Amino acid sequence: MTKEEPMEQEEGNVASLVFGVQPGDGKFIVNDKQFDVYFPMLDHRAALLRPFSETKTLGLWDVTCTVKGGGVSGQVGAIQLGISRAMQNWEPDLRPTLRSGGFLTRDPRVVERKKTRKGKKQERASNGSNVNQSIQVLHFCTTACP
Repeated sequence: MTKEEPMEQEEGNVASLVFGVQPGDGKFIVNDKQFDVYFPMLDHRAALLRPFSETKTLGLWDVTCTVKGGGVSGQVGAIQLGISRAMQNWEPDLRPTLRSGGFLTRDPRVVERKKTRKGKKQERASNGSNVNQSIQVLHFCTTACP
């Protein structure tokens, strides 16, 4: 039996996830690819397997998920949270271990909104005096240095 749980897409939360977790032999599929092919960086793979290793259930669950939006790290965080919630639903005894590891807490940070009459976030024009000082220092080094 597979549990399908769509992650709620809250304001600012870009990565959304639909997945299934069931007891099995450790298969991990992300967007129809093996997770080590979809996430080539070792840090991301380790983060995905951390809920299993903390609860000592590595290789006992099959995970199939579809994730979209956000960056790679955001997708890893969404999958990790979804796995932890599904494991807690299947086996409520795992909740204290998952809670103490911080796997059931959603990252509350969101992208800052764009302010009017500025670039992205709060870009400002560079200060002209700083530019002139750096040019003077560069000129001094080229003329005074042998």
